[in-house]
Amino acid sequence: MTAVERTTILTKTNKFLGIAGSISIIIFFMFMFFIPEYSSFAASILKAFIGISLFHIFDEYVLIGIDLIEELKKKNIAVAIVYASVVLLIYGAITSS
Repeated sequence: MTAVERTTILTKTNKFLGIAGSISIIIFFMFMFFIPEYSSFAASILKAFIGISLFHIFDEYVLIGIDLIEELKKKNIAVAIVYASVVLLIYGAITSS
């Protein structure tokens, strides 16, 4: 993968995360103010977005040299364990609040 292709993919991914984040925040505030009895649903949508965003940030900016999909295609169990532990850590941090 060339640098231009990687930049294009990152731009598309960041654009998607921005749109998804905006939608989840709008849904959160709409439910909190207009339908408060369903506010836990809105909070769960917001928490899901936060978890996906944190995983994306960890994947793109912390583990720069590791391509998750390619490593999983090569059946690299060590990478799968590391990513599973990151997912569990993010899950624990989000659900404890």
